[in-house]
Amino acid sequence: MKTFSNSFNELIHDNQLFYLQVGPGRTILDRFVRQVADRMVCGLCFIYAVIEGELYILAAHGLTITQSVNIDIPAIDKLNIGMKFVEIPDLSQHPYFVDAPLVHNDPYWRYMICSPLPAFGLSGSNGFASIICIDSKAKQIVLEKTLEFKDLSLTANDLIGLLVENSKSARSEKNAQIPPTAVHTLRDSAIAHSFDGPVDINPVTRFLLDTLINKRRLLSRNDQSYLALRTWRSAIKPFQIDAMRAVKASPPQILLEQIADEMIASIAKIYGNMTNAVVVPVPCGHSGPGCFADRLAEQVARQMGLSFVRAFDCLQVNGSSHPKTNVRRPKMKLAEVVTQPVILIDDISTSGSHIAEARKLLEKTVENVWAVVWIAD
Repeated sequence: MKTFSNSFNELIHDNQLFYLQVGPGRTILDRFVRQVADRMVCGLCFIYAVIEGELYILAAHGLTITQSVNIDIPAIDKLNIGMKFVEIPDLSQHPYFVDAPLVHNDPYWRYMICSPLPAFGLSGSNGFASIICIDSKAKQIVLEKTLEFKDLSLTANDLIGLLVENSKSARSEKNAQIPPTAVHTLRDSAIAHSFDGPVDINPVTRFLLDTLINKRRLLSRNDQSYLALRTWRSAIKPFQIDAMRAVKASPPQILLEQIADEMIASIAKIYGNMTNAVVVPVPCGHSGPGCFADRLAEQVARQMGLSFVRAFDCLQVNGSSHPKTNVRRPKMKLAEVVTQPVILIDDISTSGSHIAEARKLLEKTVENVWAVVWIAD
C-alpha cells in the first residue's frame, strides 16, 4: 500500500486537506465513494480524516451536513476506527455506539465497515484517515464483500496519494493561505470556496497523464486502421472517464500540448515525414465546434507547422457522447474537399466506428490518411 512522507504539519501548512476537500480532485473522490457504496450495497460512504479531534470530510456519498456534525468522534477514538480495519454487523449492539445519536435516531446507522488510508502519512498520535461505508440495516459479515472492500480501500489510498503528491504544483499562492476546513469548526464555508488559482498542471490532468496506460498499437475497424496511443486502466476506468469529462469542456493548454507531443512522436516513428500533410479532426458532436478533438488537432497542426482543416460538418446529436448513442447519430458529411495527405485526429475511440467512418470518407479524395487516437479501449 502506498504511503507518503507528509507530516501532520505539512498537511496543514501546505493545505493539502483543503485542496482535497474542494479542489478539482474532489469530483474523482466523490465518484469513487459512490461506486464503493454501490458495490457494498450501503446507503452512504465517505472518506475522512480526524486530526487533533477535528473531522475533515474529503469525499462523500449519502452523507448530509447534519450527519457529519453528529458523527461520534469519541466513540471512533475509543475503537481506533480509522487506524485499523473494522467491520461491525450492527452498531446498535456495540457498546461504544450504544448512545450514539445516529444509531438510535434517524437515519439509524447499523452496519459499518472501514479501512485506514495511510496515504496521508498520519500516525495515531497526529490523527488518522479512513474510508467507511455505513448502511441503515444490520448485515451479516460476508467474506467476499469484506475482501472486496479491502481491495477498494487500496484503490482509494492510491487515488488520494496521487492527488496529495500533485497538489503542490496545482495550488496558487492565494489558496495556500486558506486553512483546511474541519466539519466541527467551520462546516459550510469550504463549499462556498472555488478552486480558481492559476495552475501549472492541475491534479485532474496529472491523474490522467499518470494513470492512463501507454499502449501504442495499430487497431482496425471495418478495414480502416488507426493508431492508438493509450488505454484505460481497468481498475480505475470510471474515474479516468470522469476526469476526461472534467477536462474536455475546457481542456488545459498543457494537456493539449502533452497529447500533441505524444501524437507527433508516434506519427514520426510509425509514419515518417509529414511535411506535406494537413491535420483534420473527426467531426464534433454534441459539444459543437471547438470540441476536444478540434482543439487537439489544432494543437497538433500548430506544433508540426502544418495546416489545420475542419473538413467535416458537426454532427447534429443531442445528449452525451456515450458510445451507445453512436448507433443513432447521423452519417458524417464533408464540409470541405481535401486532396492533400491527412493526419486524422480523435481523442477517444471506444469501438473505432467514428474514426473509421471519417477515414473512409476522406479516402474518397485523399490517397493517404493516417488516423491517430489518444485513448482506445
